[in-house]
Amino acid sequence: MKNTLWENLTWLPNAEQSLLLQAALGDSETARRAWLEWRENYSLETLEYGSRRLLPLVYQNLRELGVEDALLPRLKQAHRETFRDNQLLFREIEQTIKILETACVRTLLLKGAALSSRYYASTALRPMSDVDLMIERANVLEAVEILEKNGWRIAQKNLPLIMQTDHSCQFNNTDGRELDLHWNLLTDCWNAHKNQIFWDSAVELQFGGAKTLALSATDQLFHVCCHGARGNQTAPIRWITDATMILRAAAEIDWQRIIDLAHERRFNLALFLSLKYLKDNFAAPVPQDFLQKIATAPVSDLERVVFRLSSEEFDKPWTFGRYAQELRFKFSSLRSSTTLKPRSLVFVKYLQYAFDLESAWQVPPHLFYQAFRRFILRKPKLKTSVLTETKQV
Repeated sequence: MKNTLWENLTWLPNAEQSLLLQAALGDSETARRAWLEWRENYSLETLEYGSRRLLPLVYQNLRELGVEDALLPRLKQAHRETFRDNQLLFREIEQTIKILETACVRTLLLKGAALSSRYYASTALRPMSDVDLMIERANVLEAVEILEKNGWRIAQKNLPLIMQTDHSCQFNNTDGRELDLHWNLLTDCWNAHKNQIFWDSAVELQFGGAKTLALSATDQLFHVCCHGARGNQTAPIRWITDATMILRAAAEIDWQRIIDLAHERRFNLALFLSLKYLKDNFAAPVPQDFLQKIATAPVSDLERVVFRLSSEEFDKPWTFGRYAQELRFKFSSLRSSTTLKPRSLVFVKYLQYAFDLESAWQVPPHLFYQAFRRFILRKPKLKTSVLTETKQV
């Protein structure tokens, strides 16, 4: 795969971010050279949010390499602040897990908290801003009731509708914390409802005084790469450090399982590009035969469309054709996971959810209104699609 293709993908780092990643993850010579080049061309004052999240890891690596620099105290401050904030968040997570555990609701800790606990040398190295827990779909209504009795308030309304069309719901509490309660591990993919395979291979995790589960190292790597390759406007490069830490810490990765998961959920293209990027740029221990197998795996036309839509710049103008492509993708992925009959009903339900409508009967006139306003009158200047603008999925 040529580097020119990588340069067009928004979920890969720009020049500044690449230098910071090398300073954070590189060996002695690589990290020193990258840091010096970054210092000559950039400033901490202009760092965007995603890059700021790398500073604790940059500090840790430079300190271990014995690098002396006037900016190290500021990097150390970012390191300390991350440790402080994470400790507060971890206490919140521990308490929440215990509350659900008391009611016999099984939990699986996702994303930042699980990654920080299992793969990073210190909890100060992986900034995070919210809690992500997965539970079994059968326990969702009970879990929501328990959480609301303990100070959490669900951000959305019409939970049955959300469960038919999305993978999680969001909660907030009076301390400003955010909790995402998942019943599906993944979204925007085929067969998103097939989660038992992840539960069956999950590993026990002692999180403070609470017992929970975490994804196996293989499944965690798959999840990180898929989530990263779908694009993330808040911090689009953190998947690189997460995946690198998993590969460095994990004793063994089941590469055939990753191929099987990618095939079932149609992530072949995303997995190939993300893992090849890690191997070529950060010497990640990704077997060459795995890359050859997944490189020759079948990729449908719709998967290519989805990959392109999730990889392009967000500020490009949205045309009716591109809007139609995204609708086609969403319809296809929802149909592969729904139990509704007829299956086409799930897309109407999704639009009802995305546009925050009271009834499914309001969807057709609302779509006509949106099309007239956006594509004929050309009033708003869109920077995302209609769907992602109304609901981040």
